[in-house]
Amino acid sequence: MVRVPQIADVKTAYDIYMRYMQLGNKEIKALFGGHIGYAKISGLKQMAMDEMLKRGTPVWNVTLVDTSVAYEAWGIDVKTLSARYKKLKELEAIE
Repeated sequence: MVRVPQIADVKTAYDIYMRYMQLGNKEIKALFGGHIGYAKISGLKQMAMDEMLKRGTPVWNVTLVDTSVAYEAWGIDVKTLSARYKKLKELEAIE
């Protein structure tokens, strides 16, 4: 099993989730701060692909993984991410 690295930051993770239906190497690298190599990216994609196959999620492109399935497979809770992002936006408005 691949160890999932920490996300770069809440804003990046939320933006990627909202912008992309599927993730490729570039998006995965950005999600985890750009400090991961090809082997780690491949392992993360395989985790997501395994979950996609288990759920019967269509595979449109073998080089991409479904964003929502990938986030779940990697343990990234989108509801928590969304709440934190909204709170950060509120705090930025105050400053």
